[in-house]
Amino acid sequence: MRNNVTVLATTLAIASLAVTLAMGVAEAVDTAVAAFDPLSEPILVDHVLDKMLVNFGVFTGVSLGYLQYRRSRGAGPLVRFRRPTWTDARFAIMGFFVVLGVGAVLHQTVAALDISTGENTLTAAAESDPRLYVVAAVTSILFVAPGEEILFRGVVQGRLREVFGPIAAVVLGGVVFAVPHLVAAYTGPGAVVSIGIVFGISLALGALYEYTGTLFVPIVAHGFYNVAILAIVALSAG
Repeated sequence: MRNNVTVLATTLAIASLAVTLAMGVAEAVDTAVAAFDPLSEPILVDHVLDKMLVNFGVFTGVSLGYLQYRRSRGAGPLVRFRRPTWTDARFAIMGFFVVLGVGAVLHQTVAALDISTGENTLTAAAESDPRLYVVAAVTSILFVAPGEEILFRGVVQGRLREVFGPIAAVVLGGVVFAVPHLVAAYTGPGAVVSIGIVFGISLALGALYEYTGTLFVPIVAHGFYNVAILAIVALSAG
């Protein structure tokens, strides 16, 4: 029981450290970009730097730091990753459609119940510069999906799996993944509903990771899911 509490506290501490550092770096990026006024394409530059330094840099850095700490204490490998095979590529594509299907069902359910969702902060920013949708699609594949999956699926879910087993690890890891989005991704009274949808997506990604045994699959599925959502939102915005 004591070990269970310790592992929960450890995973929460890792995620909290990453999110806290991410918020600090994001604020520093915003300040730096604002200081270079007039800067060409400030919204696009700010977004690229934010995703590169925060979603990838901070999350990957914290993950690698913890993995190095584990190795120094003689702990075994935690993150499951192998050189992608054609089978992995097929699972990644199928995983994308699975995640997209889960997201569609959740969004349709919320719409059918006439429940308001939160406003996505990226969508709000794209109103002033629609090119942000394209830039966000690229950064999602290059920075967002890899960084978030390494931290939340690889490290957090992996550590939880060691004590609680795969099913509980997927659920608990999904909670840890969803909550920070309440701060960084959504605003408004319906933000909690949007976080519920993010939690459902996280369950699908976590299950893909456990089923395939390689982080490559949820990284690809996550990245292309984000691209698909951006495309849908951009087309809806006209």
